Amino acid sequence: MSVEQQIIISGLGGQGVLFVTKLLAETAMAENYKVLTSETHGMAQRGGIVISYLKIGDFSGPLIRPGKADALIALKEETFHHHGYLVKDNGFSVVNSPSRIESNRFFFCSLQGP
Repeated sequence: MSVEQQIIISGLGGQGVLFVTKLLAETAMAENYKVLTSETHGMAQRGGIVISYLKIGDFSGPLIRPGKADALIALKEETFHHHGYLVKDNGFSVVNSPSRIESNRFFFCSLQGP
């Protein structure tokens, strides 16, 4: 079975963006899928935005073009608003947000903490 997924993980420095990316990548590799990753740190040490790209399947380059991501995992709502344009119309987003985010472009799931 051929699996191809393009996933964006975004958040602020210190939230675990790179850890989540590594965890998902290693899980896919343990199942014998090809994996490519790339990340942009920016001002991560100062709480700036961090974005990582995870491609599972037969891809030649690690970056994901706008409108091509199958999924976005936003560890902070602010980063969803920065990177939502990367998700394709029938993709989905998981957003760490206390409020519901409306979108008619794609499905999303909002996580609420205590």
